[in-house]
Amino acid sequence: MVIGAIFHWNSLVDKQASGKAYSSFKIKSPKNIGDDNYDSIFKEMQQMLSDMNKKEKHSNDELNIKQYYSLDPNGPTPTILMSLGRSGSGSTWQIMGNLTGHETPSTEYTGSSTRKSEQFFEKVGTEDEGAWLIEYLSHLQRKYATSGIVGFKWKPYSTIFSEPAMDALHVMSNSVNPTIRVVRLRRNLLDVVISRSKHSIYDVRSHCIVGDTECLKQHSEAAMAGVELHTKNLLRQLEQLSRLEDAVDKLLVKFNILHVHVSFENLYMSNHDNVSEWLKLLQFLDVGEKQLTKEQLIQSMRHVGTSNIKQSDTINNIEDVRNALYGTKFENLLH
Repeated sequence: MVIGAIFHWNSLVDKQASGKAYSSFKIKSPKNIGDDNYDSIFKEMQQMLSDMNKKEKHSNDELNIKQYYSLDPNGPTPTILMSLGRSGSGSTWQIMGNLTGHETPSTEYTGSSTRKSEQFFEKVGTEDEGAWLIEYLSHLQRKYATSGIVGFKWKPYSTIFSEPAMDALHVMSNSVNPTIRVVRLRRNLLDVVISRSKHSIYDVRSHCIVGDTECLKQHSEAAMAGVELHTKNLLRQLEQLSRLEDAVDKLLVKFNILHVHVSFENLYMSNHDNVSEWLKLLQFLDVGEKQLTKEQLIQSMRHVGTSNIKQSDTINNIEDVRNALYGTKFENLLH
């Protein structure tokens, strides 16, 4: 199953007034996109990123500068957690909040699905110039004034390449005092596919709260039943996810947005008392204590892990999956 709708770059639009290079886009159904066309889409995207890199810095651009005054430099640090679904973003946001002050609601403000994300940015429109981002973060700062960080989870569907989203990225790149920070979370893409498959087949909750034995029982039963991955389209699915993830990473670099990369594996699957990935995250956020023990980390966790460590414990056709990935660039996703 393709991660949301696939985007198609129609043309590069040079906005002389703001010095920004954007692409208008049409959302197309995956079934209407052939292999050759899909490759051409990403070639256009790569060209767009290359053209963006050649643009002059926006040091004299006054677009949205007045809006930054609505963010309180002494308030909670404005933070965006950017990751695909089923990558641990809910738990990560919850722990980030507890380690920097106290937890705030975990919201997928820009949409929890491709369609909802499309609707969100269609509602924002092209004349907003990124004001929606500042307005929402300012609202959160006032609402949760005693928190260490405030913000939301941004799932980077293809809509992140739309003009309203690009405007917000531009605002983020120019934000100062306070600077809007992005935590870029990525997970083993095969594990993302496994988790999505499990949640699409079985009626289980996204997360289990500590002590919720019924929830854990449901996840245990789902894990025992397992999932069967369709190997015919697996490589294509992983390629699409990989390209989209890499393109989002490049956007953060091109816009010179303050961000840090962390991985699900280093956050949740490291051995023994290793909390180095969490320390890196805390140092980046620059809020609260910069020291952390494994005990403190565990105490901050409200969710319980529900994924099997071994993929073979969940994938019923594990040999078929291994054979499909052996000799490809995705072989390293097997564990």
